[in-house]
Amino acid sequence: MNTNSPTFNSTFNMAMLNGSEPHIHTIKDFKMSISAGHASTSLGNITNVVIRYNGTATVIMKGTPISNVPISINLMGHVMSLWIDPTKVMGHFGNTPIYGFVRSVC
Repeated sequence: MNTNSPTFNSTFNMAMLNGSEPHIHTIKDFKMSISAGHASTSLGNITNVVIRYNGTATVIMKGTPISNVPISINLMGHVMSLWIDPTKVMGHFGNTPIYGFVRSVC
Protein backbone atom coordinates (compact mmCIF):
# COMPACT_ATOMS: atom_id res chain seq x y z
CA MET A 1 0.00 0.00 0.00
CA ASN A 2 2.79 2.45 0.80
CA THR A 3 4.43 2.21 -2.59
CA ASN A 4 4.13 3.68 -6.07
CA SER A 5 3.47 0.16 -7.40
CA PRO A 6 0.73 -1.40 -5.25
CA THR A 7 -0.15 -5.05 -5.85
CA PHE A 8 -3.72 -6.17 -6.41
CA ASN A 9 -4.82 -9.73 -7.13
CA SER A 10 -8.34 -11.03 -6.68
CA THR A 11 -10.34 -14.17 -7.25
CA PHE A 12 -14.09 -13.92 -6.75
CA ASN A 13 -17.27 -15.86 -7.34
CA MET A 14 -19.95 -14.49 -9.63
CA ALA A 15 -23.47 -15.63 -10.58
CA MET A 16 -26.51 -14.33 -12.42
CA LEU A 17 -28.94 -12.25 -10.33
CA ASN A 18 -31.19 -15.33 -9.95
CA GLY A 19 -28.26 -17.38 -8.56
CA SER A 20 -27.73 -19.48 -11.68
CA GLU A 21 -24.52 -19.95 -13.65
CA PRO A 22 -21.99 -19.64 -10.82
CA HIS A 23 -18.42 -19.09 -12.02
CA ILE A 24 -15.08 -17.67 -10.89
CA HIS A 25 -13.06 -14.70 -12.15
CA THR A 26 -9.47 -13.72 -11.43
CA ILE A 27 -7.86 -10.31 -11.71
CA LYS A 28 -4.07 -10.15 -11.61
CA ASP A 29 -1.02 -8.13 -12.67
CA PHE A 30 -2.42 -4.73 -11.65
CA LYS A 31 -0.32 -1.87 -12.94
CA MET A 32 -1.12 1.54 -11.52
CA SER A 33 -1.31 4.24 -14.19
CA ILE A 34 -2.50 7.18 -12.10
CA SER A 35 -1.27 7.97 -8.62
CA ALA A 36 -3.53 7.03 -5.76
CA GLY A 37 -6.09 9.62 -4.80
CA HIS A 38 -7.65 10.25 -1.43
CA ALA A 39 -11.02 11.73 -0.60
CA SER A 40 -12.83 12.10 2.66
CA THR A 41 -16.35 13.03 3.63
CA SER A 42 -17.72 13.78 7.07
CA LEU A 43 -21.17 13.37 8.51
CA GLY A 44 -21.31 14.52 12.10
CA ASN A 45 -18.32 12.99 13.86
CA ILE A 46 -17.91 10.13 11.33
CA THR A 47 -15.27 10.56 8.61
CA ASN A 48 -15.19 8.26 5.59
CA VAL A 49 -11.83 8.05 3.79
CA VAL A 50 -11.67 6.60 0.27
CA ILE A 51 -8.37 5.63 -1.35
CA ARG A 52 -8.52 5.21 -5.15
CA TYR A 53 -6.12 3.36 -7.42
CA ASN A 54 -6.54 3.49 -11.22
CA GLY A 55 -4.66 1.31 -13.66
CA THR A 56 -4.84 -1.77 -15.83
CA ALA A 57 -4.90 -5.47 -15.02
CA THR A 58 -5.39 -8.88 -16.58
CA VAL A 59 -8.94 -10.23 -16.18
CA ILE A 60 -9.55 -13.96 -16.68
CA MET A 61 -12.79 -14.57 -18.62
CA LYS A 62 -13.78 -18.21 -19.23
CA GLY A 63 -10.16 -19.24 -18.81
CA THR A 64 -8.95 -16.63 -21.30
CA PRO A 65 -6.76 -13.78 -20.03
CA ILE A 66 -7.68 -10.30 -21.26
CA SER A 67 -4.75 -7.93 -20.76
CA ASN A 68 -4.65 -4.17 -20.20
CA VAL A 69 -8.20 -3.88 -18.86
CA PRO A 70 -8.73 -0.46 -17.18
CA ILE A 71 -9.88 -0.85 -13.59
CA SER A 72 -10.49 1.44 -10.64
CA ILE A 73 -10.12 0.21 -7.07
CA ASN A 74 -11.64 2.16 -4.17
CA LEU A 75 -10.76 1.19 -0.60
CA MET A 76 -13.15 2.38 2.11
CA GLY A 77 -11.98 0.80 5.35
CA HIS A 78 -12.83 -2.91 5.09
CA VAL A 79 -15.08 -2.38 2.05
CA MET A 80 -13.87 -2.04 -1.51
CA SER A 81 -15.35 -1.31 -4.90
CA LEU A 82 -13.90 -2.51 -8.16
CA TRP A 83 -14.90 -0.98 -11.50
CA ILE A 84 -13.87 -2.96 -14.59
CA ASP A 85 -14.10 -1.19 -17.96
CA PRO A 86 -17.17 -2.82 -19.58
CA THR A 87 -15.92 -2.11 -23.12
CA LYS A 88 -12.94 -4.43 -22.59
CA VAL A 89 -14.90 -7.37 -21.12
CA MET A 90 -18.03 -7.34 -23.30
CA GLY A 91 -20.06 -5.75 -20.49
CA HIS A 92 -19.77 -8.96 -18.46
CA PHE A 93 -19.64 -7.17 -15.09
CA GLY A 94 -22.11 -4.46 -16.05
CA ASN A 95 -21.30 -0.75 -15.88
CA THR A 96 -21.39 -0.35 -12.10
CA PRO A 97 -18.77 -1.26 -9.48
CA ILE A 98 -18.48 -4.66 -7.84
CA TYR A 99 -18.46 -4.38 -4.04
CA GLY A 100 -16.74 -6.69 -1.59
CA PHE A 101 -14.81 -6.95 1.63
CA VAL A 102 -11.07 -6.46 2.00
CA ARG A 103 -9.68 -9.67 3.44
CA SER A 104 -6.04 -8.59 3.71
CA VAL A 105 -3.97 -5.53 2.96
CA CYS A 106 -0.24 -6.17 2.93
